[in-house]
Amino acid sequence: MILVAQEMVAGRVGVHGRAVICGVGQKLRDRTCTNPSPSAYGKACEGNTEAFAVCVNRPCNVVAFTAHGINILSNGVYSFPSVIFIEGDSYNSLTGHLTAKGDGVYYFTVVICYWPRNALGFGIYKGTADMTSVTRLSINYAYNEGDATCTSASSSVKLNRNVWVRVLMNRRYTSELYEAINAWNTFTGALVQEL
Repeated sequence: MILVAQEMVAGRVGVHGRAVICGVGQKLRDRTCTNPSPSAYGKACEGNTEAFAVCVNRPCNVVAFTAHGINILSNGVYSFPSVIFIEGDSYNSLTGHLTAKGDGVYYFTVVICYWPRNALGFGIYKGTADMTSVTRLSINYAYNEGDATCTSASSSVKLNRNVWVRVLMNRRYTSELYEAINAWNTFTGALVQEL
C-alpha cells in the first residue's frame, strides 16, 4: 500500500510517497504554477508549494527473543529453556522453535559452548512443524583441543507466516556441552522487516 495523497490545487500536482506495509508512513504534496503558467504581469501562485502529513497503517508485528540453556530433545532439536527476552510470543522454549508470525525477513544467531577434546555439529533450520520439509539455513562444525569454548552460527532468511525455525544438532550430545556463568548457549531471533 502506498500511503500518499493527491490534492488538486491551482496548477500541476506532484505526489511522492514510499510503500509501507505497516506502521507509520509520510505523505508529501507539492505543487507548481505551470497550468497555466503565469504571464509576465500575472499574479504568482500563493501559499506553500509543499505539504507533509503522517499516515498510519496497521501496527507492525514485533518478533524478537533471546533464550539460553541446555536441553536437546529426542528429535535432535536444541531447546533453549530459559527465556531472557521475548516479544511477540514467537519462541516456544519447550519445543525449541520459533513460529513466524508474519511474512518477512528474519535474523537468527545461535551460540553453543562445549568442553575441550570434543567435536560439535549444529545448524539453524526452517521447515514445517512435523519436520517433513526442512531447509538448512546455516551449519557449523567445530572441534576444540584446548580449553572449553563457544562457537556460533547465524543466518538471515525470508520466512512465510507459520514456518518454524529451530536449531538442530547432528546428534544427541550429553556431556560435551556446557553452560556456566561466563558462557551461555543462546538462541536469538528477530523479525527485521515485515513484507
